[in-house]
Amino acid sequence: MPPCEGYIALYFQQEAETFARPFTGGFAWLAQVADRCDFTYIAITGLPDPANPSDAPPLAVKRAERVRDFLTAFGIPITEFEYGDAEQRAKPGISYHGQRAPGR
Repeated sequence: MPPCEGYIALYFQQEAETFARPFTGGFAWLAQVADRCDFTYIAITGLPDPANPSDAPPLAVKRAERVRDFLTAFGIPITEFEYGDAEQRAKPGISYHGQRAPGR
């Protein structure tokens, strides 16, 4: 059984808001977690453009929003949303925390 807390790294194409690697594996894992856990929060951090970090926030926002919209389209609740955080810029991704759902 997957744990109700974890982190999934995201990889993007340089200077673009599209994924550099398919996200299907990460989504499958998060869907398994959602089947067994009631989420307390899911935090999405967008990756800034490494070629121009001073202009990171707009691209980080677009990247984080793209992931958020992808997850919400599949019914995974986004209870917390953040992007471009200085601490998180080195490790963009999805952090999640929840509790084991009764009967699942």
